[in-house]
Amino acid sequence: MGSSLRYVYDEAVGRKQTYLLNINLDDRSWGFESSGIARSFKIKGDIEINDVMIPSHGKISRGEITVVFGPLGPEEPIILHLRKGDSEYTVIFNHLNGRVKIHEGYVL
Repeated sequence: MGSSLRYVYDEAVGRKQTYLLNINLDDRSWGFESSGIARSFKIKGDIEINDVMIPSHGKISRGEITVVFGPLGPEEPIILHLRKGDSEYTVIFNHLNGRVKIHEGYVL
C-alpha cells in the first residue's frame, strides 16, 4: 500500500497529470487511474484496512474514498491503519514530499 501511494505521487508530480486513488475498505482493495492507465490491487491473506484518515474527510471506516493526486500531489496527508491478527500498523503518507512511513501500532 505504501509503495502504491509513493508511485501515484511520483507519477502525478513527474508527469504533471491528475491521478485518482480509490480505496475500498469493504472489499480490501485499492487502485489508481489516470488518462490511459488504471490498476487495481486486492489485499491478500488476513490483512484488514481498519480505517483511512484524511483531514477534510475525517476517519473513514467503511465504504470507498477517492483521493485526487494533482500535479503537485494530494492536498493533504493520508493515514491508513492496517491490522493483521492482533498486530496493528499505521501507514503515514506525507503529501508535501511523497514520503511514506510505516509504524507499528495505531498512530494518529
